[in-house]
Amino acid sequence: MNANSIFTRKSAGLDKRVWMVMFASIVLPLGLLGYRLIDTDECKPIEFTIKALSANNGQVYQAGETLIFKATSANTNISWDFGDNSEKAFGPYVIHKFKKEGEYYISASTGGACDKVMLVSIKQTPPPPSSANPTDFVTGEEIVGSLNTIAGKEELFTCMVTAESYEWAILNYPKMTRKGPTASFTFPLKGKYTVQVTLDHDRTKRYSKEVMVEDAEVEEIPKPVYPQQQIVPLIPRELKPLPGKTEPVITEPVKAPETNTKKILIADAVFLSFLEKVQNKEMGVNDFDQYLCGGGGTKVVVNGDIKDLKTLSALCQELSGSKKISLQSVALLRNDGCVTLIQVKWKKKSKVLGIF
Repeated sequence: MNANSIFTRKSAGLDKRVWMVMFASIVLPLGLLGYRLIDTDECKPIEFTIKALSANNGQVYQAGETLIFKATSANTNISWDFGDNSEKAFGPYVIHKFKKEGEYYISASTGGACDKVMLVSIKQTPPPPSSANPTDFVTGEEIVGSLNTIAGKEELFTCMVTAESYEWAILNYPKMTRKGPTASFTFPLKGKYTVQVTLDHDRTKRYSKEVMVEDAEVEEIPKPVYPQQQIVPLIPRELKPLPGKTEPVITEPVKAPETNTKKILIADAVFLSFLEKVQNKEMGVNDFDQYLCGGGGTKVVVNGDIKDLKTLSALCQELSGSKKISLQSVALLRNDGCVTLIQVKWKKKSKVLGIF
């Protein structure tokens, strides 16, 4: 062997390093091809939905409630991870419950690097209503208020049911309406009344209470005491006593006017309702005699105008059958138990096309 030659290991006339490069370029593609043939799980799109057995369907659910998960994909080999350290579930249709509140990332996977992830919020289950809750009430106690009262007395009623709006009414008197959780009413006459409240404009949330109203007590009005009048002899200055008479002619003592000693007290709201009945021709001026010492001659001021002073008889005559007058309020002024002045406020309706 020539001493100047370089020793190399050859096989079939080729260097070993050449064989290694050729092997790598052939074997590696075959391996990748084999892996593709073995891994038959292709990436197929997947979608899934969540539905609660309760009426609450959305992105927020409650802890402990049953949730239904349903996936749609061409590959039915689906695995589920609920993100709460629970065991995985398999299949296109699974059921799961979250024990604690929080936010969880839920993933559904079909393998082959295909999955679907959704974030859901789990809230704590609200506690059951407590017996100390003020909204808990016994049926029949939805309205708290007096069951018995007298005519002309103001009574307060309260609804014990929580709501956003309250509409009160008296079935016997449709015009007597109120709003709010509490309402005050003054019942005009003796009889049975039904107090009704409607919540949130919903007829299914309507409650009622019956109230018995008696006549107001009759107050004894003391008889006026008039000072004793001095009897003065009436002797004409230029005349002498009559012939045969030694005593001067004297006048008879003046007698005090007779008055009715009993009058029934009447509230302003009741008096207003009576004037409305006069307007509807259901009552007349004589119906006020038992409440007024002056009867139909009692003075009336309309809308605070002292110049528009009239009697109750004139007022009733003007109101009777009138449709253009809308009564607003009444205030009774008294002196020694007798009504001395009636203050009335009204509005006159304007004409529309010649019709009131």
